[in-house]
Amino acid sequence: KRLHPDVFADKGWLNLPVYLEVLEQQEALYSELLTNLPLRISQELTITYKIFTAISTVLFSAATFLSWHQLGYGSLLFLFFAVLGVIVLLRQGVLEVDNHQISYETRFRKFKIPWENVTHVEYDDILIMAFRGQKQCLKIPSTLDFRNGKEKDHLYFFLDQMIKEKNIERRRSSWAAFRFNKNTRM
Repeated sequence: KRLHPDVFADKGWLNLPVYLEVLEQQEALYSELLTNLPLRISQELTITYKIFTAISTVLFSAATFLSWHQLGYGSLLFLFFAVLGVIVLLRQGVLEVDNHQISYETRFRKFKIPWENVTHVEYDDILIMAFRGQKQCLKIPSTLDFRNGKEKDHLYFFLDQMIKEKNIERRRSSWAAFRFNKNTRM
């Protein structure tokens, strides 16, 4: 069926039965999620990715030491790639969200920002989100880094509902991926 253009004038689509049904489903899911707080989702690399990263780190480290006599300081380029592999292995963490705060815990550090301090949210194309406040920033990784499909969907649905509820401004920004956690360390 085609809808008459007048349905979209003056927000007439708000009264459509399909829209009302979806709205009821969303409200039911939101109330269910509120009873299961805090929502926790862990960032896990697959075993294949872990093995590949570990092997490449070892090989790049060996290449650094074995090529030192031939390349001199040029062999430090191999060391750079070895350090990148270690960073990838160590930056895994757990994202936890409830109606009071957002926190991200890695193996060595924990970061959190209360919802009251969040003034705007920056996001980019792959949903790297940076929650910004007054001289504060908490960056959470993209959805590509999380394996859990249903939990991931519920987490982003809950984040979306909290952002709407708290009237937090959303900004699309290509710089969201380059933000650092600032003044949110616990």
